[in-house]
Amino acid sequence: MTNRLITWAKNQTVGDALAKCVLVLIADQASASGVCWPAHKTLSKDSEIPVRTLQRKLDLLVSKGFLSVEARYRPENKGRSSNRYRLLADAEYLRDTDGPDECLPPSQIGVGVSAKLRRGGHAKGGVGYEPTTLTEETSEEVSPRKRDVADAFTRWIAIYPNRIEQRAACQLFDRVLRKRTASVDELIAGAQRYAIEVHGRPSGMIKSPTTWLLQECWLDGEKPQTSEQVAPPPVLAKVLFPGPSEIRATAVAYRGEDWVSAWLDPCGWDEAAGQLIPRTGFAADRIEREIGRELSAAGVKIGRPARAMAGARA
Repeated sequence: MTNRLITWAKNQTVGDALAKCVLVLIADQASASGVCWPAHKTLSKDSEIPVRTLQRKLDLLVSKGFLSVEARYRPENKGRSSNRYRLLADAEYLRDTDGPDECLPPSQIGVGVSAKLRRGGHAKGGVGYEPTTLTEETSEEVSPRKRDVADAFTRWIAIYPNRIEQRAACQLFDRVLRKRTASVDELIAGAQRYAIEVHGRPSGMIKSPTTWLLQECWLDGEKPQTSEQVAPPPVLAKVLFPGPSEIRATAVAYRGEDWVSAWLDPCGWDEAAGQLIPRTGFAADRIEREIGRELSAAGVKIGRPARAMAGARA
């Protein structure tokens, strides 16, 4: 991973939030020359994107000229291996190497390097590292924990849609991990959800990394965890107009299904008199005003409201 390539990937306009997430993830794993070969399952696990969707996003990146893909085969049996991905970044973001990073898996590149090497030196084999404020230390060596936090923060900030105040955000990121308020995977998953949610918004409407961490926004969008299973509300059967179906069909044709459900379906029906029995006087006035002419043409009368009839019987 080089900071230059992550910067390049974040500055690209892909036009697809998930495809850009994949581009940044590949840039995070790429060598200084822009090459890596993670398996589809690895990319799918890290990005939380299904494998089939991931393949479509990779094809999109190739078609738009952000990436090239080369099939690889095992020399011992000619079986398929993971693809080799090469970022088609501008020359200023790439570094020529003698080739060792082309031959080693990314997981074996730069393991255990010192802060001095991270500030621009070369590890054994010629693999270079870019300067970064996240890995600089006053001592010559970086502690394993700080290196792990710095690497995790680099992965997280590469996904997060706003990259201001990184030094303060890195300190908050470290605090969240130390207090075990959230894991690295939970923070990255939350950043992915937020990046998709705010895609296309102006930068001024996107929370800063420090605000996002302080407000524990990685919890947004998660399904609430409850110890008891909440029973779904009962499904009530829809009550339809009890009179002739052709009357209801006529009302639907003139006023629509929603109107009929609200005003006609609750009415009663007097078969002997051939008339509607609205529940209230207000309902009777509304029906008379809006479909009275059509009902009259069909020979239907609007009777006294049901409440008035109940009062008269009492």
